[in-house]
Amino acid sequence: MTPGRAATGAGSHGGAAAADVETFARRLLVGALRTMGVLRDPGERHTRDGLRVRLGVAAGQERLLGLLIDVLLRGGHLRAEGADLVTTAALGDPQLRRCVAHPKEAAAELTARHPETEAVTTLLLRCVDALPDVLTGRRGHMDVLFPGGSFDLVEAVYAGDPVTDRCNEQVADTVLRYVQERLRERPGDRIRVLEVGAGTGGTSTRVLRALAAAGLGDHVAYLYTDVSDGFVRHGRKRFAADHPFADFRALDIERDPGEQGLETGAHDLVLATNVFHATASIDRTLAHTKRLLATNGVLVLNEGVELRDQMSLIFGLATGWWLFEDAQYRLPGSPLLSTAAWRDVLAHNGFRRVAEGPRPNGGTHQCVLVAESDGFVPVSAPSAPSAPSAPAPARRPPGRPTRTPPRGPAAPTRSVGPNAGSRRSSPAYSKCPRTFSTPGPPSRTTASTPSWSSASPRNWSASTGRCRPPCSSSTSPSNASPVTWPPSEPGRHPHRNPLPSRGAGPVRGHSPAGPRPQPGPNPASSRSSTASRTRRWTACCAS
Repeated sequence: MTPGRAATGAGSHGGAAAADVETFARRLLVGALRTMGVLRDPGERHTRDGLRVRLGVAAGQERLLGLLIDVLLRGGHLRAEGADLVTTAALGDPQLRRCVAHPKEAAAELTARHPETEAVTTLLLRCVDALPDVLTGRRGHMDVLFPGGSFDLVEAVYAGDPVTDRCNEQVADTVLRYVQERLRERPGDRIRVLEVGAGTGGTSTRVLRALAAAGLGDHVAYLYTDVSDGFVRHGRKRFAADHPFADFRALDIERDPGEQGLETGAHDLVLATNVFHATASIDRTLAHTKRLLATNGVLVLNEGVELRDQMSLIFGLATGWWLFEDAQYRLPGSPLLSTAAWRDVLAHNGFRRVAEGPRPNGGTHQCVLVAESDGFVPVSAPSAPSAPSAPAPARRPPGRPTRTPPRGPAAPTRSVGPNAGSRRSSPAYSKCPRTFSTPGPPSRTTASTPSWSSASPRNWSASTGRCRPPCSSSTSPSNASPVTWPPSEPGRHPHRNPLPSRGAGPVRGHSPAGPRPQPGPNPASSRSSTASRTRRWTACCAS
């Protein structure tokens, strides 16, 4: 299967238009803070704590204030001098003053030059105008982003953006090609697709339309999910009549899907657009996602991977933007992950054959990543934080990992990622109950099909047998070779042997730098032989 074709004319908004919107967003921010009594003249001196007090920032909005300061530093309106923040001569720029005095006129001029920016410009005006009230706790973000419960403002931002359209087309074409290849090999299959955080349905529209147009509705079961019942009702109202193969239900990906009535290992594809970064723990989210996927099941991620001040000033108002607990994975001052960080964390959580969608010049802030589950799911995923009023859940008593028939060698226990022990204990893993063969790559017959960048889970050096340092969250490799997905030669994973044949049993891992660890005693295994023993995977870069 080759991830499908995508529009390549995304450079307009991603280039000059995007730069103009960034400048406009920063000028609006200066104007909003001037109404609160700061940033009036060059040479003002502030500290972060001093700004927090002077602006009357509400408890829980400190991260939002930090974001605003970072935006001003990037825009050159502030400069750091030790612990001080000093306003610069940029505050005297005539264009800035004009925008601050007449923001609607500046917005009209911007949209006249770049009509495709009208939706984001409109929402920026609304969000930055409301920023003082949100920052001080007088107004909630839901009323700003979804006035009267309407999704129209947010939906319009994504609907008209060329980069978003290109990425949604990549997701749709990837799903379509996957389904076609599976049915070519196994005509009787019914492919189960689950979309996490479908929201207003921007990605769903493209995927459902592509499947229906290809006449594949009878062979697909599509599950549209979101944590919000309101979005689920919106999706049912919008798509149910025209797509009878789609179903709709609520799903909180931060909770165990099994506890929400979803079958473990039952889905062939899981899609997620701009949702995983909005969860508190990427590790926990990916663990729950693997529970949904069959062994060799495919995850298609569509995520923002670069900071954009225009989006930060819109969605940074939302409390969900700041829920993350794992800053080591995120871009500084943001819930987003870079492509390098995504590849790293996917590999840490047992997703292999990671491939990256092409990003034409000017459209680099959004990226589609495709990865395959190795089938190992934690017996107990990293737990979500409990509500203060609720008692802590009982800890699972120690014992052998749970397995599903047919019975085989017990799944290993493994440690993943650099300094994994300092972040969490190593969970026991079990094999997903359903295994299928991922469709192989078709012959390359169409020149219009783009090649996708190879993305080895980590920088594995086959010549030395050692793992290079993990990818930085702020940089991306620039020398990735173009391949189809899945790669015919996936390469060696730093935490285990070369990948087995598709559909094979559990992989017994070892440290490339030393001998394979021996199984230790397990009190729960006295009634059986090696089928109930556990092994540990040793991370080669544990320090």
